[in-house]
Amino acid sequence: MRRLALFLLVAVAQTACAADAASTPDDQVAGPSARKNPPPSQQTQGSPADVEASSQGGGGLPPAGAACQASKPFLAAVLVSGVDADDTGYGVARLSGDELRAYYSSPTGTLLKTARTSSTGTFAQSAPLLAVSKAWQPTLSQDERVLVFSRGDDHEQLYIATRGASDVPFGTPSLVGTTVNNASRAQIDPYLRGDGKELFFHRYNPGQGKEYGDIHVAAIVGGTVQPARILENVNSPTDDRWPVVTADGLTIYWASDRTDLGAKGNFDIYMARRASVTSPFTTVTNVAELNSSTAERPAWVSADGCRLYFQKGPSLLVAARPPL
Repeated sequence: MRRLALFLLVAVAQTACAADAASTPDDQVAGPSARKNPPPSQQTQGSPADVEASSQGGGGLPPAGAACQASKPFLAAVLVSGVDADDTGYGVARLSGDELRAYYSSPTGTLLKTARTSSTGTFAQSAPLLAVSKAWQPTLSQDERVLVFSRGDDHEQLYIATRGASDVPFGTPSLVGTTVNNASRAQIDPYLRGDGKELFFHRYNPGQGKEYGDIHVAAIVGGTVQPARILENVNSPTDDRWPVVTADGLTIYWASDRTDLGAKGNFDIYMARRASVTSPFTTVTNVAELNSSTAERPAWVSADGCRLYFQKGPSLLVAARPPL
């Protein structure tokens, strides 16, 4: 069983990535789950009324970093301007810890980055993040020095790239390895916990009692990714995707098209908590105040769990819990 050191293998990756890029023609771009999303009739984007009702601007929310009442429902979400994540592949935008930078993928499989000057401002024109093709759904560590993303147009695999500082380019990416990737399955929706100690992702796994797949997790110990496993007490008999986790690892949000727990239709956002990172998550809850009959999918959660960014169609929204 191969294990990966996060900050090694750059030289090996150069050869692997070059061969991979050469073997997949550019005209075969499909997106990381165009084949695995619900039928088009279920891929309902937010209606104009949905977006208009939540477009009051960042001033309607408590400021980023403000302490919150963690047990209270989220306040009404507001639209985040300037980010249009890849909705054709049901992508999401990830944010930096200060909420000033966003990372996402284009419909053609280009990894992008954008920035703004305040946590209530509009994001500027995007720019390429990393020069690789058919790349989707980037996620970064809290210090923005480790990047994980999904790559391919079928049976997507997870790749990793590192850099010495947050303001320099990433090195050549390499496969995360067989401890996480399964060459006969698709690994998508990666989310790197802020402290870099866990990697969450969705594995497309039809024929295992589900139409689509489950959320998996791999611990990262001493910079080495451990074997992945199905995340306990979170997955349902239907499809479970887009996990996001607070930096302390104690709260998880994800989307599921399950039909129980007050589901409102399509993908709803759910949450669960655990007492420690070695304990299982318990008590799955529908985050009803954010859900509707259209598809909602979590994108990023602040380290303290007070602010949750999520996608509704191609639109990025943010909601906050009430301040103390």
